[in-house]
Amino acid sequence: MNTKERFYELDLLRFIAAFAVMLYHYTFRGYAADDMSVLSFAPLDVVTRYGFLGVELFFMISGFVILFTAQGSTARKFTASRVARLYPAFWACLSLTAIITVLFNDPRYSVSLTQYLANLSMVSSVFGVEDVDGVYWTLLVEIKFYLMIFLLLLLGLLHRIQIFLFIWLACSVASQFVSLPYSIEFFLMPGNSAYFISGATFFLIRREGFSVSKVVLLLSSYAYAIYLCSGDIKILSDHYQAEYSWAVTATIITVFYILFLFMTLKKLELLNQPRMLTLGVLTYPLYLLHQNIGYMIFNLSEGYVSKWLVLLGVIILMMWLSLMVHKHIEKRFGPSLKRWFEVSTVQRKTTPM
Repeated sequence: MNTKERFYELDLLRFIAAFAVMLYHYTFRGYAADDMSVLSFAPLDVVTRYGFLGVELFFMISGFVILFTAQGSTARKFTASRVARLYPAFWACLSLTAIITVLFNDPRYSVSLTQYLANLSMVSSVFGVEDVDGVYWTLLVEIKFYLMIFLLLLLGLLHRIQIFLFIWLACSVASQFVSLPYSIEFFLMPGNSAYFISGATFFLIRREGFSVSKVVLLLSSYAYAIYLCSGDIKILSDHYQAEYSWAVTATIITVFYILFLFMTLKKLELLNQPRMLTLGVLTYPLYLLHQNIGYMIFNLSEGYVSKWLVLLGVIILMMWLSLMVHKHIEKRFGPSLKRWFEVSTVQRKTTPM
């Protein structure tokens, strides 16, 4: 496989996932519970309540892409690429969210200087500091997956990734029936592991072709994902006092797997077009920016403008802001941060004690 290959289909899937999550937050989650938004968007929310599954699609994409990125890399280069990819846009979006929170002074939202500074680390929730925006919880999940790949690279065991995925899946399934220490479950991520494992397995199939062991791993991770969805929709139904269909949820998850299978078999070449990159680059900042800022605009506009116009306007605004973050932050500072990180780590390794 060409190491410079880019899967433009995944740029489209990334955007679909981010857009689904945004609609889920704007038209269902904000009003349904926790007093985050005053605007209700019934009956649209009957459909958009399933947008939470966009996060699961993100995790599948990460499993595929991160394993692809790690091929032929070193632990140092892999870390540099992840730091450069995640932090510049995150710092910009975090700062913008914090500033708007202070300026809007919505009683539902607040941020302190200490909280903001702790959030700059991206892992502040580990130390009991609340995220400035609730969507940041997924970043810690992603970082834990990156840590797994980092350790495999550091130990020279990435070529054993399939064995690792089997072990990870087996432990995740076991955790549903046996109580494990918190520290183990924290890194095991049994509620999300099926999607990372599936994405990584699809990459292995794309690179090496099918084998009995890969098919078993893929089918097992799919079955585990379907099993998990029952618990997920029960939690969501109880929290939001809303009805979720297991059949609909399972069908959407199945569609994710079918799309990945088609991509793996190169049956989505019609979508493998460079123009999809335009949508892909919006995804990360769009995900980081949309929730709290959108809710605050909703709450400020109540009673003044049609809620549907507000919804459309906020979506357009968020996409424009995301484009600005990509153009002026990610493209400008990402490569520089990557080079600085690579050089600084080499210097630390070669500096005599």
